Order: sequence, then structure tokens, then C-alpha cells
Amino acid sequence: MFDALPEIAWVATDGGQHWHFNARWHAHTGLDAAACAGSDWLQAVHTDDREALGSGWQASMASGAPFEQSFRLRRHNSQYGWVLARAAFDIGTARWIGTAVDIDAIKSSESQATLLARELAHRIGNIFAVVGSVIAFSARSRPEAKDFAASAKARLAALAQAHEYAWPMTGANEAAPVRLQGLLELLLRPYAETDGPEVTITGVDAPLGPSTSTFVTLVVHELATNAVKYGALSSPQGRIAVRVRQSAEHLTLMWVESGGPPITAAPGQQGFGTALIDRAMKMGLASETQRRWRRRGLAIKLRLNVAPLAR
Repeated sequence: MFDALPEIAWVATDGGQHWHFNARWHAHTGLDAAACAGSDWLQAVHTDDREALGSGWQASMASGAPFEQSFRLRRHNSQYGWVLARAAFDIGTARWIGTAVDIDAIKSSESQATLLARELAHRIGNIFAVVGSVIAFSARSRPEAKDFAASAKARLAALAQAHEYAWPMTGANEAAPVRLQGLLELLLRPYAETDGPEVTITGVDAPLGPSTSTFVTLVVHELATNAVKYGALSSPQGRIAVRVRQSAEHLTLMWVESGGPPITAAPGQQGFGTALIDRAMKMGLASETQRRWRRRGLAIKLRLNVAPLAR
């Protein structure tokens, strides 16, 4: 029955000192039983994957926890393909019993999807560069717009940095995690000038997935833009305090403005930016928005569900 299994199967005994492979293994790798004695079977594993495979296997043997590892295995035609190996310890027979499933097609699809995402992110990054160039070119013939153009380019550069941060595969920080605090700092850095408004970010940090990062970027950018036009960022004495706290189910982001023009009443009509914030919060973040139009400045409470944050 062992040799009749359609997938690779194996048994390890004596603490992994002796290995027994089924017929599917030998057909797949082209190795006979003599070539797989002891740890000789590792010759079929890609050299770049052997260390991680060995570490994972030793950890499972030491703890008794189920083993699971993906690695590249050499076929009989000398080509490598990805397999997913799983094993569990059978107390009754004191043996590790495992299988290895071909996942090469899945890995290939993942690689293609990553390549497409990287290309798309690269093109989006180019759009930021093009828009920045258009702003600079347009300002050449209008000296009075020089300061505005410089400010606009700085903010555009911050958005481009946020894009790089949210999609780390496009830059040097390919393996860097996407964190809320880092994203907020990048987005708000252009507004935190030494001789201008004060911007502070306090509270907990949280990991963000690429999709969530995009929506957070959109929301925070709109909040900052509105603050520049009408709120605390329109005054050198203005202050914005961003506070983040988290419970088991929700992450709450408080955006509190002060020191800007006094607010006498809530706006009569909802602007495009406000509508965009509400839509992004509901559609992309599965969350809710609460606003308080205080005389000393706007206070906004954004409550995000924790579950979809890593998307």
C-alpha cells in the first residue's frame, strides 16, 4: 500500500537516522534506495533550501510538533520543482510518517502574481514622478507659484514614499514589514515643519497589509489636505495629535486638531474629500467614522476592525 500511494510518502525511524521512501519518491527523484541511505537523500534537495529544511525538521523532532516545510526537490530529469512536505509522529510505532505534494504550479502562479504586482506598483510610482515633473515645469513660467509648487512636490514625494512603504516589494525594503506608525510618519512628515504646525503621533503600532495600507494612505492624506485648507495645518500655531489605541476587536485612530481657525459650526454640505474618507473607511477598512466640530479644532475618531488589517 505504501508504494501504491500517488504522492511521495516516507517514514523516518530511529530519530531520523533511517529513511524509507515509497516508489513515487524513487520515480520522482530518480534515486534508488542505496542513494537515499541515511541523510544521502538530501542530495535531491536544492542546496539553498537544505539549511531551512534541516532546521525545521530538527525543531519538529525535538518538540514532537507536526512538521511542515516547502522546498525545491530535484526531479529525475535534473530540474527542480517545489514540494510541500508534511509529517507527524506516530506514538504507536515511534515513527515519523510524512508525504510530499507537488506545489510547483502554485509557486509558479504566486511568482507571476508577485511579478505583476511589482510591475503595477512600479508604474504607479512612475505616475508620482510624472506629476511632480508637470508641477515643476508648470511653475517655471509662474514665479509667484514657486512656493506652492515646492510645497506640492514635497507632499507628492511623501505620497510616493508611502506607496513604497505600503508595497515594500518595489524598493530596497523588500522584506520590511508594513507598520501603521511608519506609514503615518511618512504621510505626515511634510506637514511637521520646524517653524510650522506641530504634528505628533502616539500610541500602539500595528501591522498592515497592502490593501489596508492603500486605504489608510488615502484617508490620512485627505485628512491632512483638509487640515491644510481649513484646519490646523493652515496656521503656524496649529497642532495635530494622532493617537492610536487597540482592543481585541478594534483599532482606534484619533485625529485631533487645535490652534487653527475657530470652528463656528459644522459644514453645511459634505465636501468631496469628506465623502472620500467615509467611502474608503466603509469599503476598504470595514470601519466607522465619528466627527466632532469643536471650536478649537476638528476631532475625528476612526474605528477600524482588527481582523481585516493584514489584508
